[in-house]
Amino acid sequence: MQVETAAALRFLGVQDQTFMVSIQTHMQNPTTRMLLEQAELKARQEFEPVECMLGKTELKAIFLELTRLEQEASYKLLGQTGLTQQQVQSAALVEKTKVYDQIFLKHGIKFAALMAGVEKYNLRQDPDVVECVKAHTVKVQQLSRQAQNALLLNEEEVKAL
Repeated sequence: MQVETAAALRFLGVQDQTFMVSIQTHMQNPTTRMLLEQAELKARQEFEPVECMLGKTELKAIFLELTRLEQEASYKLLGQTGLTQQQVQSAALVEKTKVYDQIFLKHGIKFAALMAGVEKYNLRQDPDVVECVKAHTVKVQQLSRQAQNALLLNEEEVKAL
């Protein structure tokens, strides 16, 4: 799959960095992210039913912390340049794992149980969570524009040589 993607990118004249910026931007879309997380949760629950025993208030605080940590990790990834697509994907997985580990070590709750509670209490629609996600989306758009502008400047400098 990666070979075909690389060949398609070369054919279109798209560099790996530009492609990764667009992927990161697309994955920051709250709707896309929510759909992927829901699909993952449903798949997990089919094989390993999970129940969350925490109350709504405690669960909301943990979910907000998780959301903020994930956002910080995505900001860190947006700032990286000069990496291949595979390196960016690997870095993203490492950062995501670190975030889940931090939540587990601090609160003793597994990701699947947390997401089951989020669905149970419909926390994605909570005003505090919605505001947090909106603020993140705006910041990612700004950072993505900055990264794209930097890439375009680099490409223009290379062409000028």
